[in-house]
Amino acid sequence: MNYLAFVGRILIGLPFAMSGLSKLAAYGPTTAKIAAVRLLFPSLAFAVAVAVELGGGLLLVLGYRVRPVALGLAFFSLATAVSSFGAGVISIDNRRKDGEPSSSPAVAA
Repeated sequence: MNYLAFVGRILIGLPFAMSGLSKLAAYGPTTAKIAAVRLLFPSLAFAVAVAVELGGGLLLVLGYRVRPVALGLAFFSLATAVSSFGAGVISIDNRRKDGEPSSSPAVAA
């Protein structure tokens, strides 16, 4: 039980750190994706994303100021989810046709 918190920090922090590293290795494609969703200042957004993901992920794994770092990563996750580009190709939303409701209409009795 003593190592459970450490394992949890690794499971949460490592994906953030890996995402930050992958962005760092692909500056051009990452800034192009950021520009494609019409965010202002793609280079600045890139730097912030790498700092938050890589820095926050590593700080979380190391156990330094865990609660504020976790809160920052949670807010970052919410902010990126709001400005994302949708559910993607493999999704239920993509299978629906434009204007078609997500559930079958109720039949009047």
